[in-house]
Amino acid sequence: MRDYLIVGQGIAGTVLGRQLEAQQASFHIIDGTTTPSASRIAAGVWNPIAVKRFLKAWLAEETVEAAKTFFNHEEAVFGKQFFFQTELLKLMSNAEERQQMEARFESLKPFVIENNTLEPAVGVDAPNGVLHIKVAGYVEVNAYLDACAAHWQHSGNLIRTHFEHKSLQQVDGAWLWMENRYKQVVFCEGISGMDNPWMSHLPLTNTKGQVLRLKIPDLETEKILNKQLFILPQANQEFRIGSTYEWSFEDLKPTEAGRQQLLEMLDKVLPKKSYEILRQDAGGRPTTRDRRPLIGALNESGLYVFNGLGSRGVLLVPYLAECMLRFLKGDEEAIPIEARLQRFKKK
Repeated sequence: MRDYLIVGQGIAGTVLGRQLEAQQASFHIIDGTTTPSASRIAAGVWNPIAVKRFLKAWLAEETVEAAKTFFNHEEAVFGKQFFFQTELLKLMSNAEERQQMEARFESLKPFVIENNTLEPAVGVDAPNGVLHIKVAGYVEVNAYLDACAAHWQHSGNLIRTHFEHKSLQQVDGAWLWMENRYKQVVFCEGISGMDNPWMSHLPLTNTKGQVLRLKIPDLETEKILNKQLFILPQANQEFRIGSTYEWSFEDLKPTEAGRQQLLEMLDKVLPKKSYEILRQDAGGRPTTRDRRPLIGALNESGLYVFNGLGSRGVLLVPYLAECMLRFLKGDEEAIPIEARLQRFKKK
Protein backbone atom coordinates (compact mmCIF):
# COMPACT_ATOMS: atom_id res chain seq x y z
CA MET A 1 0.00 0.00 0.00
CA ARG A 2 1.47 3.33 -1.10
CA ASP A 3 0.27 6.75 -0.01
CA TYR A 4 -0.24 8.25 -3.48
CA LEU A 5 -0.56 7.56 -7.17
CA ILE A 6 0.25 10.64 -9.26
CA VAL A 7 -1.12 10.43 -12.78
CA GLY A 8 1.00 12.57 -15.09
CA GLN A 9 4.66 13.63 -15.01
CA GLY A 10 4.30 17.11 -16.46
CA ILE A 11 5.38 20.12 -14.45
CA ALA A 12 2.39 19.87 -12.07
CA GLY A 13 2.80 16.18 -11.23
CA THR A 14 6.58 16.42 -11.05
CA VAL A 15 6.73 19.33 -8.61
CA LEU A 16 3.98 17.79 -6.47
CA GLY A 17 5.86 14.49 -6.51
CA ARG A 18 9.08 16.13 -5.39
CA GLN A 19 7.30 17.86 -2.53
CA LEU A 20 5.65 14.59 -1.48
CA GLU A 21 9.06 12.93 -1.64
CA ALA A 22 10.48 15.61 0.66
CA GLN A 23 7.74 14.65 3.15
CA GLN A 24 8.84 10.99 2.83
CA ALA A 25 5.49 9.96 1.36
CA SER A 26 5.40 6.75 -0.68
CA PHE A 27 4.12 7.10 -4.24
CA HIS A 28 4.22 6.10 -7.86
CA ILE A 29 4.11 8.64 -10.67
CA ILE A 30 2.93 7.66 -14.16
CA ASP A 31 4.46 8.99 -17.35
CA GLY A 32 3.17 7.62 -20.60
CA THR A 33 0.68 9.89 -22.30
CA THR A 34 0.89 10.02 -26.07
CA THR A 35 -0.68 13.49 -26.17
CA PRO A 36 1.75 16.38 -26.89
CA SER A 37 1.88 18.19 -23.55
CA ALA A 38 2.41 21.84 -22.77
CA SER A 39 5.15 20.96 -20.29
CA ARG A 40 7.30 19.26 -22.90
CA ILE A 41 7.25 22.08 -25.45
CA ALA A 42 7.07 24.99 -23.02
CA ALA A 43 9.77 27.64 -23.19
CA GLY A 44 9.20 28.11 -19.46
CA VAL A 45 9.11 31.93 -19.54
CA TRP A 46 7.86 33.43 -16.28
CA ASN A 47 7.13 36.87 -14.93
CA PRO A 48 4.71 38.15 -12.29
CA ILE A 49 2.96 40.72 -14.53
CA ALA A 50 0.10 40.21 -16.95
CA VAL A 51 1.74 42.25 -19.69
CA LYS A 52 -1.36 42.60 -21.85
CA ARG A 53 -3.10 44.60 -19.12
CA PHE A 54 -0.14 45.79 -17.03
CA LEU A 55 -1.51 44.23 -13.88
CA LYS A 56 0.16 42.08 -11.26
CA ALA A 57 -0.58 38.44 -11.94
CA TRP A 58 -2.61 36.34 -9.52
CA LEU A 59 -0.56 35.54 -6.40
CA ALA A 60 2.42 37.36 -7.89
CA GLU A 61 4.53 37.81 -4.76
CA GLU A 62 3.76 34.39 -3.30
CA THR A 63 4.47 32.46 -6.48
CA VAL A 64 7.75 34.23 -7.26
CA GLU A 65 9.12 33.58 -3.80
CA ALA A 66 7.97 29.94 -3.79
CA ALA A 67 9.43 29.30 -7.26
CA LYS A 68 12.81 30.75 -6.33
CA THR A 69 12.99 28.72 -3.12
CA PHE A 70 11.83 25.48 -4.72
CA PHE A 71 14.03 25.54 -7.81
CA ASN A 72 17.09 26.74 -5.89
CA HIS A 73 16.71 23.67 -3.70
CA GLU A 74 16.24 21.39 -6.70
CA GLU A 75 19.33 22.81 -8.38
CA ALA A 76 21.36 22.04 -5.27
CA VAL A 77 20.03 18.47 -5.20
CA PHE A 78 20.59 17.69 -8.88
CA GLY A 79 23.67 19.83 -9.44
CA LYS A 80 22.12 21.51 -12.48
CA GLN A 81 20.60 24.92 -13.15
CA PHE A 82 16.92 24.90 -14.11
CA PHE A 83 15.69 28.30 -12.91
CA PHE A 84 17.03 31.36 -14.71
CA GLN A 85 16.41 35.00 -13.86
CA THR A 86 16.77 37.61 -16.58
CA GLU A 87 15.11 40.90 -17.37
CA LEU A 88 12.03 40.90 -19.60
CA LEU A 89 11.45 43.86 -21.90
CA LYS A 90 7.82 44.50 -22.74
CA LEU A 91 7.84 46.55 -25.96
CA MET A 92 4.92 48.95 -26.28
CA SER A 93 2.85 48.46 -29.44
CA ASN A 94 1.58 52.05 -29.59
CA ALA A 95 1.17 55.28 -27.64
CA GLU A 96 -2.13 54.14 -26.10
CA GLU A 97 -0.51 51.03 -24.66
CA ARG A 98 2.33 53.13 -23.25
CA GLN A 99 -0.20 55.43 -21.57
CA GLN A 100 -1.97 52.44 -20.03
CA MET A 101 1.35 51.15 -18.73
CA GLU A 102 2.29 54.52 -17.26
CA ALA A 103 -1.09 54.79 -15.52
CA ARG A 104 -0.55 51.43 -13.80
CA PHE A 105 3.21 51.65 -13.34
CA GLU A 106 3.06 52.41 -9.61
CA SER A 107 1.11 49.20 -8.92
CA LEU A 108 3.77 47.07 -10.63
CA LYS A 109 6.51 47.84 -8.12
CA PRO A 110 8.72 46.11 -6.96
CA PHE A 111 8.82 44.01 -10.15
CA VAL A 112 9.92 46.73 -12.58
CA ILE A 113 12.85 49.08 -12.97
CA GLU A 114 11.85 52.59 -11.96
CA ASN A 115 12.56 55.64 -14.12
CA ASN A 116 13.71 53.44 -16.96
CA THR A 117 10.51 52.58 -18.79
CA LEU A 118 10.96 54.29 -22.14
CA GLU A 119 14.42 53.30 -23.32
CA PRO A 120 14.64 51.13 -26.43
CA ALA A 121 15.68 47.51 -26.05
CA VAL A 122 19.18 46.49 -27.09
CA GLY A 123 19.27 45.80 -30.83
CA VAL A 124 15.53 46.38 -31.22
CA ASP A 125 13.65 49.39 -32.46
CA ALA A 126 11.09 50.34 -29.78
CA PRO A 127 9.68 53.79 -30.64
CA ASN A 128 6.78 53.52 -28.20
CA GLY A 129 8.89 52.64 -25.20
CA VAL A 130 9.71 49.63 -23.06
CA LEU A 131 8.62 48.36 -19.68
CA HIS A 132 11.65 46.81 -17.98
CA ILE A 133 10.49 43.91 -15.81
CA LYS A 134 13.41 43.04 -13.55
CA VAL A 135 11.76 40.04 -11.83
CA ALA A 136 11.43 37.56 -14.69
CA GLY A 137 13.14 34.64 -16.35
CA TYR A 138 12.56 31.11 -17.55
CA VAL A 139 12.69 27.49 -16.41
CA GLU A 140 14.39 24.75 -18.41
CA VAL A 141 11.30 22.58 -18.09
CA ASN A 142 12.44 19.62 -20.19
CA ALA A 143 15.76 19.38 -18.39
CA TYR A 144 14.01 19.45 -15.02
CA LEU A 145 11.42 16.83 -15.96
CA ASP A 146 14.15 14.58 -17.34
CA ALA A 147 16.26 14.93 -14.19
CA CYS A 148 13.32 13.98 -11.97
CA ALA A 149 12.35 11.11 -14.28
CA ALA A 150 15.87 9.67 -14.16
CA HIS A 151 15.91 9.99 -10.38
CA TRP A 152 12.54 8.28 -10.00
CA GLN A 153 13.35 5.57 -12.50
CA HIS A 154 16.36 4.68 -10.37
CA SER A 155 14.31 4.74 -7.15
CA GLY A 156 11.38 2.82 -8.62
CA ASN A 157 8.85 5.62 -8.22
CA LEU A 158 8.32 6.20 -11.95
CA ILE A 159 6.13 3.95 -14.09
CA ARG A 160 6.23 4.56 -17.85
CA THR A 161 2.97 3.31 -19.32
CA HIS A 162 -0.21 4.59 -20.87
CA PHE A 163 -2.82 5.19 -18.17
CA GLU A 164 -6.43 4.19 -18.73
CA HIS A 165 -9.00 5.49 -16.27
CA LYS A 166 -11.03 2.28 -16.37
CA SER A 167 -8.02 0.41 -15.00
CA LEU A 168 -8.29 2.30 -11.70
CA GLN A 169 -10.70 0.59 -9.32
CA GLN A 170 -11.68 1.11 -5.70
CA VAL A 171 -11.28 -2.09 -3.71
CA ASP A 172 -11.61 -2.48 0.06
CA GLY A 173 -11.14 1.23 0.78
CA ALA A 174 -8.06 1.63 -1.43
CA TRP A 175 -7.44 2.39 -5.10
CA LEU A 176 -6.14 -0.56 -7.11
CA TRP A 177 -4.10 -0.06 -10.29
CA MET A 178 -1.85 -2.66 -11.93
CA GLU A 179 -1.95 -4.76 -8.75
CA ASN A 180 -0.67 -1.80 -6.71
CA ARG A 181 -2.73 -0.28 -3.90
CA TYR A 182 -2.88 3.44 -3.08
CA LYS A 183 -4.57 5.46 -0.38
CA GLN A 184 -5.04 8.51 -2.61
CA VAL A 185 -4.82 9.34 -6.33
CA VAL A 186 -3.92 12.78 -7.72
CA PHE A 187 -4.68 13.48 -11.38
CA CYS A 188 -2.10 15.82 -12.91
CA GLU A 189 -2.87 14.84 -16.48
CA GLY A 190 -2.93 18.15 -18.31
CA ILE A 191 -5.23 18.03 -21.33
CA SER A 192 -5.65 14.26 -20.91
CA GLY A 193 -7.84 15.18 -17.95
CA MET A 194 -10.55 16.06 -20.46
CA ASP A 195 -11.09 12.28 -20.82
CA ASN A 196 -11.15 11.68 -17.07
CA PRO A 197 -14.64 10.43 -16.05
CA TRP A 198 -14.23 11.81 -12.54
CA MET A 199 -13.60 15.29 -14.00
CA SER A 200 -16.43 15.43 -16.53
CA HIS A 201 -18.21 18.17 -14.54
CA LEU A 202 -15.18 20.48 -14.63
CA PRO A 203 -14.63 22.97 -17.49
CA LEU A 204 -11.12 21.91 -18.51
CA THR A 205 -10.30 22.92 -22.08
CA ASN A 206 -7.42 22.43 -24.50
CA THR A 207 -5.69 25.54 -25.81
CA LYS A 208 -3.17 24.75 -28.51
CA GLY A 209 0.16 26.53 -28.56
CA GLN A 210 2.92 26.52 -31.15
CA VAL A 211 6.53 27.65 -30.71
CA LEU A 212 9.57 28.05 -32.93
CA ARG A 213 13.30 27.76 -32.40
CA LEU A 214 15.24 30.17 -34.61
CA LYS A 215 18.82 31.16 -35.25
CA ILE A 216 19.07 34.98 -35.43
CA PRO A 217 22.76 35.81 -36.02
CA ASP A 218 22.57 39.60 -35.67
CA LEU A 219 20.34 39.85 -32.60
CA GLU A 220 22.45 40.43 -29.50
CA THR A 221 20.50 40.43 -26.26
CA GLU A 222 20.42 38.35 -23.11
CA LYS A 223 17.01 39.72 -22.17
CA ILE A 224 13.60 38.28 -22.99
CA LEU A 225 11.63 40.41 -25.44
CA ASN A 226 7.84 40.55 -25.45
CA LYS A 227 5.52 42.15 -27.98
CA GLN A 228 2.53 39.93 -28.79
CA LEU A 229 4.97 37.02 -28.48
CA PHE A 230 8.05 36.25 -26.42
CA ILE A 231 11.59 36.04 -27.81
CA LEU A 232 13.74 33.98 -25.45
CA PRO A 233 17.55 33.97 -25.94
CA GLN A 234 19.29 30.60 -25.90
CA ALA A 235 22.90 29.61 -26.58
CA ASN A 236 24.66 29.88 -29.95
CA GLN A 237 22.55 32.77 -31.31
CA GLU A 238 19.40 30.66 -31.00
CA PHE A 239 16.06 31.95 -29.76
CA ARG A 240 12.73 30.39 -28.84
CA ILE A 241 9.66 32.36 -29.86
CA GLY A 242 5.99 31.87 -29.15
CA SER A 243 3.34 31.25 -28.55
CA THR A 244 0.10 30.94 -30.43
CA TYR A 245 -3.20 30.61 -28.57
CA GLU A 246 -5.57 28.43 -30.60
CA TRP A 247 -9.01 27.37 -29.40
CA SER A 248 -10.22 25.70 -32.61
CA PHE A 249 -7.98 23.12 -34.30
CA GLU A 250 -7.99 19.62 -35.76
CA ASP A 251 -5.04 18.18 -33.88
CA LEU A 252 -1.94 19.13 -31.90
CA LYS A 253 0.51 18.92 -34.79
CA PRO A 254 2.55 21.96 -35.89
CA THR A 255 0.94 23.82 -38.80
CA GLU A 256 2.05 26.18 -41.53
CA ALA A 257 -0.61 28.66 -40.37
CA GLY A 258 0.85 28.62 -36.86
CA ARG A 259 4.34 29.16 -38.22
CA GLN A 260 3.24 32.10 -40.34
CA GLN A 261 1.38 33.69 -37.43
CA LEU A 262 4.50 33.57 -35.27
CA LEU A 263 6.75 34.90 -38.03
CA GLU A 264 4.39 37.78 -38.78
CA MET A 265 4.43 38.78 -35.12
CA LEU A 266 8.22 38.41 -35.07
CA ASP A 267 8.61 40.69 -38.08
CA LYS A 268 6.86 43.46 -36.13
CA VAL A 269 9.57 43.23 -33.48
CA LEU A 270 12.56 42.50 -35.74
CA PRO A 271 11.55 43.90 -39.14
CA LYS A 272 15.01 43.85 -40.73
CA LYS A 273 16.66 40.83 -39.15
CA SER A 274 17.23 37.56 -40.96
CA TYR A 275 16.69 34.23 -39.27
CA GLU A 276 16.84 30.49 -39.84
CA ILE A 277 14.01 28.24 -38.64
CA LEU A 278 15.45 25.29 -36.73
CA ARG A 279 12.39 23.65 -35.20
CA GLN A 280 8.63 23.98 -34.70
CA ASP A 281 6.65 22.35 -31.89
CA ALA A 282 3.03 22.29 -30.79
CA GLY A 283 1.16 21.08 -27.72
CA GLY A 284 -1.96 21.53 -25.65
CA ARG A 285 -2.34 23.71 -22.56
CA PRO A 286 -4.86 22.68 -19.88
CA THR A 287 -6.91 25.83 -19.32
CA THR A 288 -10.15 26.90 -17.66
CA ARG A 289 -12.66 29.57 -18.55
CA ASP A 290 -11.78 31.73 -15.54
CA ARG A 291 -8.01 31.20 -15.99
CA ARG A 292 -7.64 29.66 -12.56
CA PRO A 293 -6.42 26.12 -11.80
CA LEU A 294 -8.48 23.11 -10.78
CA ILE A 295 -7.28 21.98 -7.35
CA GLY A 296 -9.10 19.84 -4.82
CA ALA A 297 -11.00 16.64 -4.08
CA LEU A 298 -13.05 15.00 -6.85
CA ASN A 299 -14.90 12.80 -4.36
CA GLU A 300 -14.75 11.70 -0.74
CA SER A 301 -12.92 8.48 -1.56
CA GLY A 302 -9.40 9.78 -2.17
CA LEU A 303 -9.44 11.12 -5.74
CA TYR A 304 -7.94 14.57 -6.32
CA VAL A 305 -7.09 16.91 -9.18
CA PHE A 306 -4.15 19.27 -9.64
CA ASN A 307 -4.56 20.63 -13.15
CA GLY A 308 -5.52 23.60 -15.32
CA LEU A 309 -2.46 25.74 -14.61
CA GLY A 310 -2.43 27.18 -18.14
CA SER A 311 0.37 29.28 -19.56
CA ARG A 312 1.65 30.43 -16.13
CA GLY A 313 2.24 26.94 -14.82
CA VAL A 314 6.00 27.16 -14.25
CA LEU A 315 5.53 30.09 -11.88
CA LEU A 316 2.33 28.89 -10.22
CA VAL A 317 3.11 25.26 -9.58
CA PRO A 318 5.69 25.39 -6.73
CA TYR A 319 3.41 27.55 -4.57
CA LEU A 320 0.20 25.72 -5.46
CA ALA A 321 1.84 22.31 -4.97
CA GLU A 322 2.60 23.39 -1.40
CA CYS A 323 -1.07 24.30 -1.01
CA MET A 324 -2.12 20.95 -2.49
CA LEU A 325 0.21 19.08 -0.15
CA ARG A 326 -1.29 20.78 2.90
CA PHE A 327 -4.78 20.02 1.56
CA LEU A 328 -3.91 16.34 1.14
CA LYS A 329 -2.73 16.35 4.75
CA GLY A 330 -6.12 17.63 5.92
CA ASP A 331 -5.92 21.43 5.77
CA GLU A 332 -9.28 22.28 4.17
CA GLU A 333 -8.38 25.97 3.79
CA ALA A 334 -5.00 25.46 2.14
CA ILE A 335 -6.16 25.90 -1.46
CA PRO A 336 -6.70 29.51 -2.60
CA ILE A 337 -10.39 30.27 -2.97
CA GLU A 338 -10.03 31.15 -6.66
CA ALA A 339 -8.72 27.63 -7.45
CA ARG A 340 -11.20 25.58 -5.44
CA LEU A 341 -13.52 23.24 -7.29
CA GLN A 342 -16.56 24.51 -5.40
CA ARG A 343 -16.71 27.53 -7.70
CA PHE A 344 -18.23 25.31 -10.39
CA LYS A 345 -21.01 23.87 -8.26
CA LYS A 346 -24.52 24.90 -9.18
CA LYS A 347 -25.90 27.62 -6.92
